[in-house]
Amino acid sequence: MRPLETAPAQPCWAVRLSADTPALNGLAICALRLATAQPGCLGGDAVAQLTYWDSVDAIAAWRGRVEQLVQQRLGRGSGEFGFEVSRSLPKGAGA
Repeated sequence: MRPLETAPAQPCWAVRLSADTPALNGLAICALRLATAQPGCLGGDAVAQLTYWDSVDAIAAWRGRVEQLVQQRLGRGSGEFGFEVSRSLPKGAGA
């Protein structure tokens, strides 16, 4: 993951990944690594499980890949990641 000291300077979307089972916690790093290979990912923070994106379409594509990863590694019904999406604006930018 491309670590960022602060949020990107341009308006973007932030996604916080959360896991509801220990098995999913183990896959979180894999999910975040997938983000770095996904077009539209601007970087993030693996410790905070936070990524920044240039569009909601890029987030949707990544989410699809993450859901496929969970099914491949853990099987159906093994739990789901939570994806909390919010708009991130540079400091001083109007809402």
